[in-house]
Amino acid sequence: MYQVRIFEAGDAEELQVALNEWFGEHPELEIVRITQSESAVADEDGDLCGNTTVSVFYKS
Repeated sequence: MYQVRIFEAGDAEELQVALNEWFGEHPELEIVRITQSESAVADEDGDLCGNTTVSVFYKS
């Protein structure tokens, strides 16, 4: 069965850590596809900043 796990972060390093931790916790998964998208979001002060979303599609 295919499943998806979505990761979001405004900082590339934070996103990298989250992905690496998750991959390390689930070495048995078969990765089918990984997609990335970027968008502008407003922070607490209303300033625009970038947000990156990574979707990992896998078989369990």
